[in-house]
Amino acid sequence: MNETDQARKLLELRKNGVTALGGLISIKGRILFRFILIAISSLMYFFGEGEPVFVFIIGFSLGMFFQDYSWFQSIAKSWSFTKKVTDWSKVELLAKNDS
Repeated sequence: MNETDQARKLLELRKNGVTALGGLISIKGRILFRFILIAISSLMYFFGEGEPVFVFIIGFSLGMFFQDYSWFQSIAKSWSFTKKVTDWSKVELLAKNDS
């Protein structure tokens, strides 16, 4: 993602606000991959030899999900401050840049 795309995304966030759920929606591809990984690991654990490595993979994937959620939650909590201190004229200038 280049600076122009980032500036446009930031302007969209200024207009719509920031939420933890919105952040999770923005990484839906990664979350889908993790849940597929959890499903495959669960199947291999229950229908295979019951290797502990599959439980580790499940825990690791769930941990990544909860870490992402808490990170987006902290961003959402600090958004009002970020919105106040951002130089929106520079962001708008970057968003209009076509290079």
